[in-house]
Amino acid sequence: HIFPLLLGRRRRMVTRNGSLPALRLPSRPRKLQSARVARMTHNPAVLLAHEVGAGKTAEMVIGVTELRRLGLVRKPAIIVPNHMLEQFAREWLQLYPQARVLVAQREDLRGDRRRRFVARCATGDWDGIVMSRSAFERIPLSPDGQRAYTDRELGQMRAWIAEARKGEGLSVKRLEAALLRAEERLRAKLDSVKDPGVTFEATGIDYLCVEARGYKNLRTPSNIAGAAIDGSMRASDLDMKIDHLRRRNGSRVVTFATATPIANSVTEAYVMQRYLRPDLLDAAGISVFDSWAATFGQVVTQ
Repeated sequence: HIFPLLLGRRRRMVTRNGSLPALRLPSRPRKLQSARVARMTHNPAVLLAHEVGAGKTAEMVIGVTELRRLGLVRKPAIIVPNHMLEQFAREWLQLYPQARVLVAQREDLRGDRRRRFVARCATGDWDGIVMSRSAFERIPLSPDGQRAYTDRELGQMRAWIAEARKGEGLSVKRLEAALLRAEERLRAKLDSVKDPGVTFEATGIDYLCVEARGYKNLRTPSNIAGAAIDGSMRASDLDMKIDHLRRRNGSRVVTFATATPIANSVTEAYVMQRYLRPDLLDAAGISVFDSWAATFGQVVTQ
């Protein structure tokens, strides 16, 4: 008896909000918000880079809901700063009161709770999963997945070193030092895996929507003074998971949202492109940062 009632309610909401079924807003989404949601449904990867207060939270929620409704993704997850977790989940339910949302706090991924959470994540028919950054980092890619990703990264660096020895690229010493640091980080990360049964692959998550402010320090070797980024474990973990999803599911795997896509260095513009569309960088032959910088930038002293 409740099914026709729910369908009737959905029909009224469709009339109010155009082509966004079940969305509960006092008025239609703003034109720019609708345009950004349309970008999420039409493009394989999107960067929502606009100022605080422009409606990124609603865009992320509406965007992943539409992706799931259209059958483009099955189990999306939104990664937010720790202090925004409860607020984000509350706003999601304000927009979609009937949504089934799984919220993961850091406490949910301690000890034996991690296995329980991964099982709930994998078996539940969730409209979305909201995770804090800390919780997201506590669900690692499998050791085999980590090793495969790092082998590809280290192989690329060794190829750059070979080119540098021919006098066509980055300085050999700088690249060798970066290679050594990357190998040490790999050993440390693999040694830290305590529960091989709890893996990112087991969650069934197939799409990520990320508040990207804390992920700009992706390792980027460069021969340009002040441009190189040593990298952080957090950024490498995210890139590793995006790379895994892209290889498994194709190019539609991620949306980034941040009011500050470039904060400290122009290198961060390259980092954003490398996260989101590495295929375009490869196709243009500018996957190495110094080639990208030579194409789009100019080194000046001032």
